[in-house]
Amino acid sequence: NSEIPLLFSINMEINRGNTSQYLQFWKRMGLRTMVGAPLRTGDTKLGILWLGIEEINIPLLQGICAQTSVAMSNIMANEELLRREREQSFLVQFSHNIAAVRTKDELKETISEVLRNVLKVKLAMIRIMEDDGVTLSPYLYDESLFEKAVETFRTMASQKIDINEPLTARVLESGTVLFNVEEELRMGNPGNYIRLWKEVG
Repeated sequence: NSEIPLLFSINMEINRGNTSQYLQFWKRMGLRTMVGAPLRTGDTKLGILWLGIEEINIPLLQGICAQTSVAMSNIMANEELLRREREQSFLVQFSHNIAAVRTKDELKETISEVLRNVLKVKLAMIRIMEDDGVTLSPYLYDESLFEKAVETFRTMASQKIDINEPLTARVLESGTVLFNVEEELRMGNPGNYIRLWKEVG
């Protein structure tokens, strides 16, 4: 939040009751003072430059930080551009691969390959909506993901569910949803999915 670099006396901060883990780490390293300088371009905060030095030359350090911030901003913009280009190239290739799929096994392999290579995860399950618009049946899944809870998974995978199942309803209403298993448990969610995910780890 500072417009200028700040010098911290490590012992003084500790004596004041500052409980930052940084302070204890620096003290173990044998440092007495640290300087923190904000890295920013315009109103955008990029990060902080930390230096283990005894005194501070504010104009010099500000100049270093300004030039470093410009370089970082350029690099980050370039990395983002490259990331988007890679994603676009990947999606074009994936669309070609999936357009060639003719069987359920081929679909499973194509999806599993992209999940492994791009997201570093395994396919959990795809369910499909039945003609009644309410029932969801298992369509594709990878049982190897559930090695720690095979029986529980097999029982659940053999069952149909409907659109009113709580987690299913949240996904259908909101689109992609990130579920934190521990948080769901703390909130008292007793659903079978949550118990399965907890059991799997």
